[in-house]
Amino acid sequence: MSSVEKMRVPKRPPRFLSLEEIDRLLEASRGSHIYPILVTALHTGLRKSELLNLRWSDIDFHQCTITVQPKDDWHTKNYKSRTISLTPALYETLQEHWGQLPQLGIKSEYVFTYQGEQIKRGIGDSLRTTVAKADLQNVTLHTLRHTFASQLVMAGVPLLDVQELMGHQSFQTTLQYAHLSEEHVKKQVFRLPFAEASRKAWAQNGHKVLNITDSLQQSKTSPIPQTPMNKGLAREGGSRTHQGW
Repeated sequence: MSSVEKMRVPKRPPRFLSLEEIDRLLEASRGSHIYPILVTALHTGLRKSELLNLRWSDIDFHQCTITVQPKDDWHTKNYKSRTISLTPALYETLQEHWGQLPQLGIKSEYVFTYQGEQIKRGIGDSLRTTVAKADLQNVTLHTLRHTFASQLVMAGVPLLDVQELMGHQSFQTTLQYAHLSEEHVKKQVFRLPFAEASRKAWAQNGHKVLNITDSLQQSKTSPIPQTPMNKGLAREGGSRTHQGW
């Protein structure tokens, strides 16, 4: 009997949240124990196990960094360490979270706890409750990891940088976000020093004249997606200067 080659079914692009969905999710979780977990996931792309095993010793508020690193009783997926910068919004959230612990009587070495103990299970139930409150669907902690990567790529961050931030051992894994960078890549031709000269001819032929300066400016946006939380920080005077920024 002749062998039949299996038809390859292309994978669906990973689900990620829009900025409006991020706003709804954070608003629905505000004031709960899951809120700082969600903010951290959105601003770092940490895996579920990395979030739940994050310790205060991994966070350097002076340098504004989080280091994901193996421990004696736990290790990262590929046994490697990586360091991620704290965004101003995440810095603010974790500082506030740290400041609340004494009054709650929590002395755990773990950043995220429930009733003072390391969270080992039940996080999915808490998230489902929040997702329902936000009127969203199909959102898990891994969705937030996809959101981090997707928003970075759409902001113009190179895929190799995204690979490093995500802790992907294989670049092939990062390529699942490549389709999101197509629009950004298309705009790069306007960096040609002689591109501006053809604007008049382009307009005379009935094409819409592109604002090249604005187009390129959009390509230089911050590698961290602009969320409503970032905007709120700016409104609240969150422009404090820290060594790591």
